[in-house]
Amino acid sequence: SNLYCEDCYNSLFGKNCSVCGKPVTDESYVDEMGNYYHNVLFEDILNGRNTPLASAVSNSFLVMTS
Repeated sequence: SNLYCEDCYNSLFGKNCSVCGKPVTDESYVDEMGNYYHNVLFEDILNGRNTPLASAVSNSFLVMTS
C-alpha cells in the first residue's frame, strides 16, 4: 500500500484554495465553478469584513463575472 505524509498527499490529491494557494483540508469549503476556497474567506465577504484575502476573492469574482 502507498502511504503519504499529509503534505505530499495534499499536493498530489488535495484541493488548493484559489486565493491563498494553501490546501483546503477541512470539509467545509466553497467550490465555485471548479475553484476551491476556504469557507472563512466567504464568511468575511458576506459579513462585510474587509480583509486582504476577502478583497482578493471579491476581485476574482468581479473578473469572472465581467
